[in-house]
Amino acid sequence: MNTLLEALKIRRWNISLSNFESAPLPNALAIQYTALPTSFIQWLGVFDLCVNEAQTSWFLSRQDYFGLAEAEFRWNEIQFMSLEACETQEERNKVTTFWQEHFPIALAVHSSYDYLAISLAASNFGAVVHGSAPEWESPSTVSSSFSEFLVQFESAARSKNADWPYVHFL
Repeated sequence: MNTLLEALKIRRWNISLSNFESAPLPNALAIQYTALPTSFIQWLGVFDLCVNEAQTSWFLSRQDYFGLAEAEFRWNEIQFMSLEACETQEERNKVTTFWQEHFPIALAVHSSYDYLAISLAASNFGAVVHGSAPEWESPSTVSSSFSEFLVQFESAARSKNADWPYVHFL
C-alpha cells in the first residue's frame, strides 16, 4: 500500500496520511457493505486524502465515506447522477440494485465520469471494476481482487504509459 502511495507522490499526487482513530466506515455503510475485503478496509486506514495534482481523480477515503471531506462530489455521486437519468421506476430499481452490489473506491471527473468499485455481486465477487458514463452500470473487470488491483495500479503509476483504465485515474 505504501509503495503505491510513493509512486503516486512521484506523479505529484497530494496525499495526506491518516491519523483517524475511528471505524473505517460509518455504521450504516459497514452494515450495508459487510463483505468488503480486509485489504480495502486496511487501505482506508492509510490516508485521509489521495488526489491527483489537477484534483480530477482521487481515491475515496474515510473522510469521503463519513461525509467530512470538502469535496464537490459525494462518495456515491455516480449513483445519484445515474438515478437522475432514470425515466421509470424499473430503471431506478436496476440502478439501486447495481450500487448495492458495487462499492465505489475511486472517481475521475476529467472526462466521462469514471469510477472504480469493488464488486460484491455473486458473479464477480471481490473484483475491482471500472465504469464510465453513460453506461455506469455496465462496468468492466479490472482485477480479480483489491490486493491485485493495488499491485496493478502501482505498476501503472510507475509507468510512463499507463494502460487502460488506469490512465483515466493517473
